[in-house]
Amino acid sequence: MSDKMKPCPFCGGEARAYSSVTSCSVMCLDCGGSYEAQKPPAYLDRIIAAWNRRTPSARLEAERAVIEAAMSGHPDWLECRALAALAYLSATESKS
Repeated sequence: MSDKMKPCPFCGGEARAYSSVTSCSVMCLDCGGSYEAQKPPAYLDRIIAAWNRRTPSARLEAERAVIEAAMSGHPDWLECRALAALAYLSATESKS
């Protein structure tokens, strides 16, 4: 089932689906982010669909950009933070 699931919206890690007699869930194997419901296994496809609709927040995307720039050897960490702040503000203003 994991082949039809999107990566974790929090860290981009691989996610797996689980079910028991009384519940279904999807959990990221890297960061532990999850989506759970007290539903029988017949609902697992719906739980996976809900997981796939989740999107990362604008702030998370901005922070991810900072980390990627810093890891790629960007010479100025403060400039990276400023770029992330601008990206976050731009993303939040476009949603309102």
